[in-house]
Order: sequence, then C-alpha cells, then structure tokens
Amino acid sequence: MSITAPRHAQRDCQRTAAVLAFIAEYQTRHGYGPSLREIAKGVGLSAAQSAQYHIDALVARRQITRTPGIARSIRTVAA
Repeated sequence: MSITAPRHAQRDCQRTAAVLAFIAEYQTRHGYGPSLREIAKGVGLSAAQSAQYHIDALVARRQITRTPGIARSIRTVAA
C-alpha cells in the first residue's frame, strides 16, 4: 500500500509549479515581475486571489521574493 497525496494537493502543487515557471519566463522576457492578474491569466486561474495563494506558498518555500506594497516586485530566487 502506497501513500499518496490527495488529488487537490497534487493539483495545487502542479499549479504552484506552473506559477513559478510563469514568473520566471515573464521576468526573463520583460525584465520585471508580473502582476497578480497577469499570473492568474497566464496559468488559467479564475482570479488574482487564486494567484495570491500560490505566491504565498512560493514565498514560504523561499522560491520567490516579494516586497510588500511595491507593484511588480515578485522575483525568482536563483538556485
């Protein structure tokens, strides 16, 4: 018997990875970070608040940084 994560947890993890990839690509292409609305639209989320959930997860994992109160301050962290 193997232990697997619930489907919603796997889906969240995949979406969070997609958000990280979108941010990295956007940052490379434009030279600055995307807005929450652009992230939501870019990865197929229904609302900017949904993007915020994934941004918070990435900040907690220290995969991105964000300066509160500064627009487009989302940056990927170099590995």
